Amino acid sequence: MKPYFPGPQVQYPDALRTMEMDLGNIRLAAQYLSKTELSFDLVSPVDELAKQIRMEFDFEREAAVMDAIGGHLRVRARCRKHHYDMNR
Repeated sequence: MKPYFPGPQVQYPDALRTMEMDLGNIRLAAQYLSKTELSFDLVSPVDELAKQIRMEFDFEREAAVMDAIGGHLRVRARCRKHHYDMNR
């Protein structure tokens, strides 16, 4: 069962596919510019950006990261933990 988690995927079901197409086009432009106009690599930073953006669409991972950060903050600052019901 997939947990419910609000985010771009809920509001825009094709957001990841659209983002991947955009990143592919940016990568093609970076390849062209790196070969013809610039004397340095633009493709590697674009690939890293694409990797980071794809991780933003992994909502289970994002929830785990938020829980971990909340745990660290709670221990250090005695902050109240916010619990999100992902099954509502």
